Amino acid sequence: MGLIIVGIGECKVSADKDEILKTYALGSCVGVIMIDRINSVGGMLHAALPEFDGIVQDEEKEKCRYVDTGIEQMICRMKECGAFMGAVEVYLYGGVSIMDPRSFFQIGKKNIMEAKRMLEENGLRIKVEDTGGDVSRTISLNVGTGEITVQKNRLGI
Repeated sequence: MGLIIVGIGECKVSADKDEILKTYALGSCVGVIMIDRINSVGGMLHAALPEFDGIVQDEEKEKCRYVDTGIEQMICRMKECGAFMGAVEVYLYGGVSIMDPRSFFQIGKKNIMEAKRMLEENGLRIKVEDTGGDVSRTISLNVGTGEITVQKNRLGI
């Protein structure tokens, strides 16, 4: 089986039943998993900030750093790999308010809200949500089986 690591600001989509998509230590970032079990197409997004500001050196490369444009990219890539969006299940993880004890920036909360907005705007419902709290999450998706695993680690916040 091939392990595909999804780094911060990346989106990976696969139609290879032998691949596992994995991202580590979701804190205030959000992880979005999309899976079409019928066509064995799975995707994972690891987005750091809620909204694309347009101020980047390489727009195409950095769109997945943001929840709004990252979800758009993910949907396009899922379709390109043969996913039927009507069959896609969506899972949402992360969004912790780390290093923000007074909730001033609320990046985690804003990431969650933007993900929900974008998913609803695109007609996608969240099947499972595991967000907030005081734990980081490492998530993985087995594209062939659709199995999702979540490992949690308590943060010192």
